[in-house]
Amino acid sequence: MIIFRKNSDDGNMSFKYSLILNGYFIFLIGLLTLLGGQSSTGISFSNYEFWIIFIIALVDIWGTYKKTKNPSFAKFISATLLLTIIIISFQFWNEHRERNLAELIRFNPHDLVSIGFTMNKIPENKTYEWITEKVEPANELIGYLGKYRVKRISEKEYNKTLSEEKFEITLSHKTIPPSVVFGTKNYLHILSGKYYKVLNGPINMRSIRSYNEKYRKIYQE
Repeated sequence: MIIFRKNSDDGNMSFKYSLILNGYFIFLIGLLTLLGGQSSTGISFSNYEFWIIFIIALVDIWGTYKKTKNPSFAKFISATLLLTIIIISFQFWNEHRERNLAELIRFNPHDLVSIGFTMNKIPENKTYEWITEKVEPANELIGYLGKYRVKRISEKEYNKTLSEEKFEITLSHKTIPPSVVFGTKNYLHILSGKYYKVLNGPINMRSIRSYNEKYRKIYQE
């Protein structure tokens, strides 16, 4: 992220420049979030580093104001704080609303490197039960999971299900971070640190087992 700061002796132009550029940057992230986009560098409203850097930018602008005593700063900081509150409120709502499971799993079929899947015991010296570079198994699985609705829960609630039958999905891509999902019939953990409860479940584990057997016979490591 770029921290936009004063680069002119004209105080009014400096603050307007900072407001426009920082506002545009936040608007762009918000638009991409609404459209379901994913940053390849991990920049998003749910990223704590983003807000730390944004606050640093505000402190930098405050320092500029102390030097210039520019009266437009009050309007600028008020607008910025209001925008920040709106964004944080939207992010909280978006993170905790009911969602389609497929929307939460980072997957780009045109960028896919491989899908790794595990449900039973992993073969010795292997990473997954089976893995393939073919996109068809990934399309089939994401399409199936897309019929389930989920909602965010706490890690504590999810941990109560650790003894249940599980499956693991790893979708690796060329240009975006991998997506790793641990699932049971009623709960899911999408790395890193996001836990969900299936609202219209349970997930049909018999179908998941059939899916696993189908492709394990073809692609087992």
